[in-house]
Amino acid sequence: MDHKGLKKYFTPKNMIPQIIGAVICAFGVFVAVVDWVYFGAPIIIVGVCVILFTRDSRVSDEEVDRTVASKIKDLDERTRADIGVREREMRGFMPESFSGYEFAEDVAVARGRDLKLRSDRYAAAELVFTQECIHAYVYRFCLTKDEDSERRATIKYGDIGDAAVTERTVAVRVSNVSKGEQAEVTVHTLEILDGAGEPIISIPVGDGADVDRVVTNIKRLAEREKAKSDT
Repeated sequence: MDHKGLKKYFTPKNMIPQIIGAVICAFGVFVAVVDWVYFGAPIIIVGVCVILFTRDSRVSDEEVDRTVASKIKDLDERTRADIGVREREMRGFMPESFSGYEFAEDVAVARGRDLKLRSDRYAAAELVFTQECIHAYVYRFCLTKDEDSERRATIKYGDIGDAAVTERTVAVRVSNVSKGEQAEVTVHTLEILDGAGEPIISIPVGDGADVDRVVTNIKRLAEREKAKSDT
């Protein structure tokens, strides 16, 4: 992964060399207009060279998203291989996957040309439902440095007290804008709680995820297990 190129995506463009090149070009045009073409043309060429060689090329929004997609493309295989679950052991629910950029006060945030906010932190998670428990796998990584982490949890249905989606608003600084820009981002998290209401695991939820259905299924499985133990 091109950490250096991605890091530039989250920093403001340095427009000073481009402005200097434009000024040189303008001066060259002025010199050429007053009939000093032989002097004006070289000045214009110098200005164009300054603009071209100091151009702040950086990865596009699409390249950032493609990089993220390539990092999690094997999430399903990685989860299954890690927990060793076979198809016949699954409860009847398809595995559920969640992913999205993570936002907090200490992350780098950029506003793309498509106006979408992206951070240099990303998380992806998958839940696999078996007859007796939920296998959870959460993978987090950083786009701007070589830093990632994995979290695995085996959650028995009988240990689940509740499941819920929390929502909070995070104030972030958009770092690829000169002098910065303040923005607010709504962050959703799926939490599976124990009987005391404490989170067993917290899973980031990106936009568009059908998380309400997943919460309903988790609650139903926990209630069924509790009913079995009461009989």
